[in-house]
Amino acid sequence: MKEGLFLRLLSLFSDKRYRHAYAKIGRLSLDMEVADDSYKRAKGLMYRKNMRKDSGMLFIFDSERRYSFWMLNMQFSIDLIWLDRNMRVVDITKEALPSNSIFSSKSYSPKAPAMYVIEACSGFASYSKLKPGNKIKINFK
Repeated sequence: MKEGLFLRLLSLFSDKRYRHAYAKIGRLSLDMEVADDSYKRAKGLMYRKNMRKDSGMLFIFDSERRYSFWMLNMQFSIDLIWLDRNMRVVDITKEALPSNSIFSSKSYSPKAPAMYVIEACSGFASYSKLKPGNKIKINFK
């Protein structure tokens, strides 16, 4: 499936190379691509066939809000970990299901404002025993 016109237009204004960040969560770590502009945030993990269990994507926004995410054109389920400006978990969405239809794609939002969102493989939040209030250490490369 080809990318939509919207994503192609946004790509004109984006540096498509992704910075990387690393999250330390107890004994576990995630190697994350950083989605820090409009194009990268809009595209997210769309069209990818899979993702390694120790990888993810970190979305960075300019301020804390209740941003919505949807699973349109995703190929696999993910966990969404919502963080405030201090990198504390404010909410967790487990096993967000993929969708290939704009009409059936569910939208996910946190219970509290967030400034960062981590997309990780489905099951990561349970396996890592993450809970709201936990602090996550993130290092940028």
